[in-house]
Amino acid sequence: MKAPITVRISPMFWVSAAIIGWISSWSLIGTLIWVAIIFISIIVHEYGHALTARYFGQFPRIELVAFGGLTYPEGPPLSAFKEFIVVLNGPLCSFGLYVLGSLLVKVPMLAQPPVASILQAFRIINLFWTIVNLFPVLPLDGGQLLRILLTSWLGVKGLKAAIMASIIIAAGVGAVALFSGWFLVGAIFLLFAMQNMQSWRATRAVSESDQNQDYHQKLIQAEEALIRGQEKEALPLLEKLRAESKKGVLYITATQYLARIKFQQGLFKETYDLLISIKEDLSDDFTTLLHFVAFEIGDFKTVYDLSAICFQREPSLETALRNAIASAMLQHVPETIGWLEASIRNGLQNVEQLTQEKAFHDVKDDPRFSAFIKEHS
Repeated sequence: MKAPITVRISPMFWVSAAIIGWISSWSLIGTLIWVAIIFISIIVHEYGHALTARYFGQFPRIELVAFGGLTYPEGPPLSAFKEFIVVLNGPLCSFGLYVLGSLLVKVPMLAQPPVASILQAFRIINLFWTIVNLFPVLPLDGGQLLRILLTSWLGVKGLKAAIMASIIIAAGVGAVALFSGWFLVGAIFLLFAMQNMQSWRATRAVSESDQNQDYHQKLIQAEEALIRGQEKEALPLLEKLRAESKKGVLYITATQYLARIKFQQGLFKETYDLLISIKEDLSDDFTTLLHFVAFEIGDFKTVYDLSAICFQREPSLETALRNAIASAMLQHVPETIGWLEASIRNGLQNVEQLTQEKAFHDVKDDPRFSAFIKEHS
């Protein structure tokens, strides 16, 4: 027997539903009625997704959140056709509620106030939600349908195209809604645009090679070896993965793992070569590592370029000093002074002694630098 479909309701669902109800009715009874309508409408919509996913062998769960709901179809992956049907059945159920409301409002005994007004609100909400939810904007169902179609045709390029289309359409709809006085709708669509911009940045490095299951298996094997402390076993797996994948998220991940191994072996130049090749796609920890090894091998331009972001992530005396020395080597006097001041705030005791070192030779005669040293002597 299959486990029941679990439903989790966030407190913010009730809050957002109550806000919509109050704005729509300006009365306590009206607010309660609207909350009930919104709950029924969204839960039926989500069950449209969930029951279809269950039919196809998945184990869905439902979560009602602020201004909507989410269905997580966990379990074995579905074909593009089945996934399309799972997504489509949500809006179809919402439209079915609209049809049901339209039929009920024609029943004579229900066509009297206040029942008729409630049924009219029920109809309007479900028709409105069906139309809006079919907009080709992620994460709405229309955006998911677009994603499935484009991905099935174009692979990763299709995913990126769906995200870009979502950004453009969401921004346009949001702007039009705001100028038309639909402030809540406008704000929600502009939020969708921002979310998709973040998704666009996150998927920038994704490539077709990331869909290869053999590559995924190699990475899992390497990670398991690293967890066991068997770097020698992980090393050839990571090198082979890099050579075969050539680009993408798996390539970046394998490169970072290899860089960590080389760094632990004290091979700073090899660590640097690996990290500099994926400089724009590094995670925070590896950006900091690149900052360190770049300093060790004398690439002061990279140290300078990463100085602010690395100090923000690791505001230590060591980081400030590396930034000060790199700035001095590049003869950027204001930045050198600024990083020395940061060093003082982080515990540097003798500035004058430090600045006698060779790294500061090319800036020591600058009047601004001389004045700074005199001030802190």
